[in-house]
Amino acid sequence: ERDILPARVSGFEPRLLDELCYAGDIVWGRRSSGRGGATTRATPIALWHRPSSPWLLGAPTDDAAQLSPHETQVVDVLRQRGALFYDEIAKSLAATREALDATLWSLVSLGRITADGFAALSSLAGASPRRTGRWSLLDGGPPPSSSSTVESFARQLLARYGVVYRELVLKEIGPRWRDLLMCYRR
Repeated sequence: ERDILPARVSGFEPRLLDELCYAGDIVWGRRSSGRGGATTRATPIALWHRPSSPWLLGAPTDDAAQLSPHETQVVDVLRQRGALFYDEIAKSLAATREALDATLWSLVSLGRITADGFAALSSLAGASPRRTGRWSLLDGGPPPSSSSTVESFARQLLARYGVVYRELVLKEIGPRWRDLLMCYRR
């Protein structure tokens, strides 16, 4: 938000990113599952068009055994009630601010949650006493077929880079090079 987008988007302002998120055009989140813990500036957060969510995220994960009790509680309340504001989550769980902040950070790191705007992540990271945004599970819904997913990735990589080669694909989160190569040959 502070480093990459202003360098790549002429006239970028953080509110523009939030407007795209609030309009439902853009989603943010961690596409790869981390080990949890604190989210930092080094945590890879991706932005993508909402309609791409099914093939970018795949099937919802059921890793309840890997979640802490606090993480499980937040995931359960979001699954049952849908998107909730920070204060609503805190009230539902009778959680302290420090405990809820740590849990939300961990769930962002695990790639399990997102918020309706990028400002929610920024406010969680900042020293501001105010917490913004509605939090929800990061779920792409039912995944498309495997061949459809590979083709979607293949087209996205071509649109992004123009030329796709093995070393480039190794840096991406997606299908294996072999699967993409078979798609490109078709």
